[in-house]
Amino acid sequence: MQGLKDFKIPFDVKDPISQYWIGYICADGNIQFNKKYRVYKVSLFSKDKEIIDRFIEFIGPRCKYHLRKQNGIHEAYVSSKQLCEYFIELNIGPNKGLTLNPNIELTSDFLRGHFDGDGSIRKDRKECKITCGSSIFVQRITKKLDELGIYYKIRTKGNAQDICIERAIPCEKLLHFLYKGSTLNLQRKYLQYVALFGNK
Repeated sequence: MQGLKDFKIPFDVKDPISQYWIGYICADGNIQFNKKYRVYKVSLFSKDKEIIDRFIEFIGPRCKYHLRKQNGIHEAYVSSKQLCEYFIELNIGPNKGLTLNPNIELTSDFLRGHFDGDGSIRKDRKECKITCGSSIFVQRITKKLDELGIYYKIRTKGNAQDICIERAIPCEKLLHFLYKGSTLNLQRKYLQYVALFGNK
């Protein structure tokens, strides 16, 4: 992981761990790139401190931490023009919410990162949901679900779309695809998965 510390190779898109973090940044991250004010910042946000700590460990000593006390959100961030440019080249840039379409394969690791950020599990109904504001990215995700034989419905909510997996068998199939055998995950959601279906 030496490349992460000197940012010559910030993230390797072929590496499963990097894929997970890129997916998470697509969901709950932010890219600030302002040449005028020389603001270059890649951030990751979560209410779960444990996943922020793991991201800081992954990035190394240049990664900083901040707690937003007013809402309890943890932030890990790196101030680096080179890292911002790397994400922009992946088509993950500022104001990505409605235009997100990353140049990366939708592997189980990438989608697990995205789901840990923008997904949810309802244990009482054995349902799960993925929320996204980018129509083209929703199309890519649903294409992947079609390939996996996972039934879903799309529901529009304001500028966002919910990909809803509302039946137990499709939900189980999706969560097995995302979490089976994984070592890097948001522990809270992983434990929900295990409680419902077990890590078979």
